[in-house]
Amino acid sequence: MSLHALLAVIRLRWYVAAVVILATAVAGWHVRHPKPTFVGTCVVVLVPPADPTAPNKLAAVTASIATAGYLVDLAVSDSSQAGALRRAGVVGDYAVTPNNNGTAETPQYDLPSEVLTVQTGDPTTAVSGVTALKSEYARRFDAIQAADGVPAAQRITTEVLVPPAAEQVLGSKSRAVIGVGVLGIGATVLLPIWFDRWAARRGRRGFAFLHRRTTTRKAV
Repeated sequence: MSLHALLAVIRLRWYVAAVVILATAVAGWHVRHPKPTFVGTCVVVLVPPADPTAPNKLAAVTASIATAGYLVDLAVSDSSQAGALRRAGVVGDYAVTPNNNGTAETPQYDLPSEVLTVQTGDPTTAVSGVTALKSEYARRFDAIQAADGVPAAQRITTEVLVPPAAEQVLGSKSRAVIGVGVLGIGATVLLPIWFDRWAARRGRRGFAFLHRRTTTRKAV
């Protein structure tokens, strides 16, 4: 299709292009003024049973405890547990993941600490949600050990390493606006063509008619 024919179709189906432009403007405004999002974060450490030979209660930390913590992560993160977590006060999107004590290039998860996060649109609920998640994580860790018959004095316990706190998530608004603009430009060009061809197939005055008329004029 030539540029002249393309512009002719867009002029003919100007109302389609107008709707696309309006939708693009609305979408651009929303991405430029997004609803605030907050992430509540808490880090807990898994503490081994007290060892009289080790004054430092963290001295006996081993990768096996970290593995046990990861298994609890999987149990808490299972979709079948969502209802129970909601009833316990966990709101928004939540996640429990091992704390990376290595680097981005060489991650390590051999220290038994877990990162708990809850994402909501309010800082207060983000903090309360991650606090509830922390309590539920500790309760389930203890319940698993109790089910295995581990005496209370010999169980692994959890302690807060980084207390619950909320932080606002700030994305790149400029990139989002540019993305919406590019999509809008493409839709402004393509949708009128699609609509015109659809209308032509339905027997309405469309691109096929316009093309025939242009051809006739050239022949004359």
